[in-house]
Amino acid sequence: MLKNRVKEFEKLLSWSSENYAHLPWRTEVRDLYRVLVSEVMLQQTTVATVLPRYESFFEQFPTLADLANAEENDLALAWKGLGYYRRAQNLYKAVNMIHQSGGEFPQGEEKLQQVPGVGPYTAAALTAIGRNELALAVDGNLQRVLSRYFLIEVEQGPKLQKAVHSLIQNKSFAKTLEHCGPRKFNEALMDLGRTICKARNPKCGECPLADSCEALKVQKTDCIPVKTAKKKVAISELKLLRFLIKNKQGELLFYKKRKGEWLKDQWELPTAIIESEDKDLKQYPFAEVANYSSQQITTAITRYRIRNHWKAMDELDFRDLGILNDRDFTFLAWDKTQEHISTASEKVLNHLNEQA
Repeated sequence: MLKNRVKEFEKLLSWSSENYAHLPWRTEVRDLYRVLVSEVMLQQTTVATVLPRYESFFEQFPTLADLANAEENDLALAWKGLGYYRRAQNLYKAVNMIHQSGGEFPQGEEKLQQVPGVGPYTAAALTAIGRNELALAVDGNLQRVLSRYFLIEVEQGPKLQKAVHSLIQNKSFAKTLEHCGPRKFNEALMDLGRTICKARNPKCGECPLADSCEALKVQKTDCIPVKTAKKKVAISELKLLRFLIKNKQGELLFYKKRKGEWLKDQWELPTAIIESEDKDLKQYPFAEVANYSSQQITTAITRYRIRNHWKAMDELDFRDLGILNDRDFTFLAWDKTQEHISTASEKVLNHLNEQA
């Protein structure tokens, strides 16, 4: 299957090295802790977003033990701007278990997956990129590149992921991977998928694998991976009111979101629903309040388009509304960023600061 293709993969490695060897996580000697953090950071996040935060993260948590012994809120603040905060929570769980087990990462992909927060992809990445051992870290980029390169016409999703991952069972492919080096091979494919072999409008004329790409030969790069028919999700309009309640020190009232709610463990301004197309929504209480801001900040979450309004109130007047009575509230000096505040709350407050 791979006769006469080794030179092409070597050309891919050269292209990757020439263009992306400068990335700070691509050191000659790899520390598994740093590999774990970088891989979690890069999941569903662009390289450009990760770059300015990577070194500062390790300045704060230089070792696995430092992160394991830190407060989770410190991690939340260091993670700010990277999005998908659940990834940081999973990272924290993984680091704590490894630390409690003596600081050594388990051997092998199966045992790595027994660590909380480490799934098949991360286990493969730790094996291939961290330890430079035979493994294929099948993320979206690898799925796209290899399904096009080998013309794997399998529906996108678990079936395609399994089909791409099974390539490693082919002796020729495994030998090629070993010849190239698992670390360099995986990283080069990631680079290619991220910059050249994109989901839309791939730059086939610039691709170092173009000469042997089976999908390109039959002009199918636009329809591989084979896409599943997506059901259209109805967007619900939601109007929220954010209450601005200050104490004498100028601190604002917040409450922490609970398990099962949007933005679990983040601090949020007291919030109520003014209008909602979804009458069964349980995320916030409904409230009838007059004279709130005519201005709004638009945000979105899951299938909801949210129009955020705000209203300054005295604490006692807010309490008289009889909403969120079961919550523990705290006054915070939010502008000092010592707490992990929800993006929507922060956008409202930043907007008000700009107008002040």
